[in-house]
Amino acid sequence: VALERKAWDGAWYRRATFDDGSWLGAKESPECQIDSIAQSWAVLSGAANPTRARIAMQSLEQHLIKYDQGLSLLFSPPFDKLTQNPGYIRGYPPGLRENGGQYTHAAIWAILAFARLKEGTKAYDLFCLLNPINHALDPEAVVRYKLEPYGMAADIYTVALHNCRRGLTWYTGASGWMYQAGIDGILGIRREGQLLLIAPNLPAHWPGFSATITLDA
Repeated sequence: VALERKAWDGAWYRRATFDDGSWLGAKESPECQIDSIAQSWAVLSGAANPTRARIAMQSLEQHLIKYDQGLSLLFSPPFDKLTQNPGYIRGYPPGLRENGGQYTHAAIWAILAFARLKEGTKAYDLFCLLNPINHALDPEAVVRYKLEPYGMAADIYTVALHNCRRGLTWYTGASGWMYQAGIDGILGIRREGQLLLIAPNLPAHWPGFSATITLDA
């Protein structure tokens, strides 16, 4: 109840407060007006009002997912001249790593949130956007992305001259989360104890799917 009363900002959930009590991730914030994690986890936690949860994810899609660039931002706009201290993240220049770039963990959590809301097409579209093979479909994209098409990047830059360039790779937990988003989130296959549950959240253009599942003896 307190979360809904204090953290709801009319179209999305605020992220946090500074020591002086002012909000971070709010409409009045000059930087970091909207944060992806607060919206996704409002859904995934089950704590949010169902109507507001859908509105929050619509706001996330509108403000943070850049389909034309193949990016899903952690928050926007980036930290730059804010007098309050948001922590170490301000040490990165605007658009570099988490500071206004793509933080892939958070982007994948948005896939799972869309799937939880039964928005299968949005979950699938975001999955395709994050799929590294789609960042290497032509020579220009390869030069820009600078990573093999089978490796997940922990972050992707939006800073000028390096837009869409990958950051850290090969030891990011984003790979495991991406697997979970595809198998559990979209295909809806998951194991709970001795039970195998299948509750797909498929995109509208899929008539269905087939899968081979190997279980422990």
